[in-house]
Amino acid sequence: MRRPALEVLRYGINGIVATAVHYAVLTFNLQVLAMPSAGLANMVAAVFGISTSFIGSRYFVFRQTDEGVLPQAAKFGGLYIAFAVVHGVVLFIWTDL
Repeated sequence: MRRPALEVLRYGINGIVATAVHYAVLTFNLQVLAMPSAGLANMVAAVFGISTSFIGSRYFVFRQTDEGVLPQAAKFGGLYIAFAVVHGVVLFIWTDL
């Protein structure tokens, strides 16, 4: 039995965790690795944040799924990678150029 209110709460928690991972990797890329491009550092961080979001969504938010991991990851990843690329390009133009 699905419990939508619980899924909404889990969705919010998952979003906070994925955002924290993205921010931590972005900070690491810029401060520890000294990546010269904020846009590139953000795109790398986005991969980690998106991966965290996918894993959390699959196993924590929506615990019931009939679809295999790979087809689901391809759909999820395709959409969020497109968002990450647009965000990275905008950040590159805004901060690096």
